[in-house]
Amino acid sequence: MSALSPLSGKANYTKIKFLGEGAFGVVKQYKCKSTNELVAIKKIRLKQAKAGINLSAIRELKTLQELDHPHIIRIRDVFVHNCNIHLVLDCMVTELDMIIKDKRTVELTAPHIKAFLQQILEGVQYIHQNWILHRVRDSQMSTFCLLIACCRI
Repeated sequence: MSALSPLSGKANYTKIKFLGEGAFGVVKQYKCKSTNELVAIKKIRLKQAKAGINLSAIRELKTLQELDHPHIIRIRDVFVHNCNIHLVLDCMVTELDMIIKDKRTVELTAPHIKAFLQQILEGVQYIHQNWILHRVRDSQMSTFCLLIACCRI
């Protein structure tokens, strides 16, 4: 995680677009003013939490802070703005399932698919070696199965 700079916090980022919404809040794409890098900022809503911060959100924050692996999204910064916690994360250009399903733009070859599978498995192995269990959503499992089916290993 980066050290706090004079521009750390909301003032260091320019909003680009909405990316999605989850159980704890929304994720938007921003551009860092000091580095020009694209980042994803996940806003965890605290206004709705009458008894404090959701424990799952705290676990996610703590876990991301402890992980350091090239195939796992990195947490870059954390700041509080308008009584909400904001996690600044690496921003992925697209989602893997979109790449797999878009046959017009990208033709996936066996080496591409094997590389994707290797990255996924190395990331999973790393978190398991660190005693972290990851729940897989149906959409994530579908993507994994699509990769295996495309590759016909």
